[in-house]
Formats: sequence, C-alpha cells, structure tokens
Amino acid sequence: MTDQELKEIRDDLSLITEGKWFRYNDETSWVAAWDEENECDIPVCECHELEDAMFIEKAPEYVRRLLDEVERLRKEKSNVTPYSSSNIGKSQLFL
Repeated sequence: MTDQELKEIRDDLSLITEGKWFRYNDETSWVAAWDEENECDIPVCECHELEDAMFIEKAPEYVRRLLDEVERLRKEKSNVTPYSSSNIGKSQLFL
C-alpha cells in the first residue's frame, strides 16, 4: 500500500460520523454514534444481520488500529539495517 493510499484511508476515516459507535436492536440491528454535544444518538446504519452490525460497530476502531500498526511497522522497518549474507561467515549462515 502506498503512502497516498494510507493517507486517503485516514482522511476518509476522519470524515465518518463522530462519536463512540454502538449497536442496538429492535426488529433489526442498528449501529449509531453518540453525539456528546446534543446528548443523542446519530444512526449510522441499519443491518438485517446481527453479525454485520457487530462488525460495523467496531470498524472505525479496527481501521484506526490497523493504520497505526502499518505506521509502526514502517517506522520499525526504516530503522533496520539492510541485511546481507556477505556480512557473515559461511559457518554462520546455517545456524
């Protein structure tokens, strides 16, 4: 994934309905976000399958965590010295 693609995902994530997403059920399952300022819920979507609602409820946090992990791994990778088998003796290759 390119840096631009990751930026687009972060940008899109910043545009979703704000607030803690939660799920509630009536005849179908709903996912909503809590609006602290107005003390009310904002419907995000209606799902006919409970499992869909359960996943969608957690999706913003899952995406944030995945993006943070990609960023962490890229930083970690940038700090690693390139490895070359020429840097070690033949006897060390098969340890």
